[in-house]
Amino acid sequence: MKFTILLVLSIVAFARSDIFSCPSSPVMQSFDASSYVGKWYEIEKLSVGFEDNLKCIFAQYTPINATHIGVQNNGFNKLTNVLNTINGYAYVPNLSTPNHLLVALRVPVNGFFIERIGKYDVWATDYVSYSLVYSCQFVPSINTKVENVFILSRTKTLDNSILEQLKGMLSQKGFDTSKLSVTTQDCDY
Repeated sequence: MKFTILLVLSIVAFARSDIFSCPSSPVMQSFDASSYVGKWYEIEKLSVGFEDNLKCIFAQYTPINATHIGVQNNGFNKLTNVLNTINGYAYVPNLSTPNHLLVALRVPVNGFFIERIGKYDVWATDYVSYSLVYSCQFVPSINTKVENVFILSRTKTLDNSILEQLKGMLSQKGFDTSKLSVTTQDCDY
């Protein structure tokens, strides 16, 4: 009986370490949020529910003050032919990890707005052409981890060699890059 309990606990611990754990995000000590502001186009992503039926997705980041950045996420809804926009802000909660931001978005729910806060860890950027963003959080209420991945570019396309380099970073951390989907960028704005 004791062996059975230990075996079950070992299996559960192993499963939790793989299925429920998030990879550690690299720290970019020299990350400069003021250089990160501006327009970023979404090139590829791990499909996330809030972007269903959207194309031509882009984000506009603007400086608010020394610690906060304005966030405006935009995407053209293919079903309604309307540009959807969600606003919010991002900030660095810990100056020793300046590329690990938290983003707060005002999300409409039944005619009201609620503020949802999520991680926004910049794993790599050169500020002028590409950015790799990853977030992962364990959600106890659904007993699983929720991951978001965004490969961004300052233009509507990204050089394939850079794209493969960023996917390589994800693979090294154990992320299955075959889960990524390409974001259509065929709008005139």
